[in-house]
Amino acid sequence: RTTISVNLALALAERGRRVVLVDASLSRPDVANLLRIDPAFSILDVMSGQRGVHEVLTPGPGGIMVLPGAWDA
Repeated sequence: RTTISVNLALALAERGRRVVLVDASLSRPDVANLLRIDPAFSILDVMSGQRGVHEVLTPGPGGIMVLPGAWDA
């Protein structure tokens, strides 16, 4: 699922679409790793109210924006 989601996001961005890829998995959040990005924050920061979505969005390749997942604490 992760690979398909990442490839779909990149293909849409390549076609000029604005893309936000949300990794909502708490058991295997692999999007950031697959895209080789090192986010400072994750979806857990948003869910806990510590950060806003726009603070957590991380630029990825091809112009996509990523809301990174996190391991369940």
